[in-house]
Amino acid sequence: MKAIFIFSTMHRKNLSNQNNQKSQRFEKRKESFTPRAFVI
Repeated sequence: MKAIFIFSTMHRKNLSNQNNQKSQRFEKRKESFTPRAFVI
């Protein structure tokens, strides 16, 4: 349940960062690690 909530938050953040492609690419890398850490 927690993992799902985190993933939903990440998707929401990605939509907000869509304006900045450069920032989105960097954030995507960082966020891809965040959910995994929480899942483990």
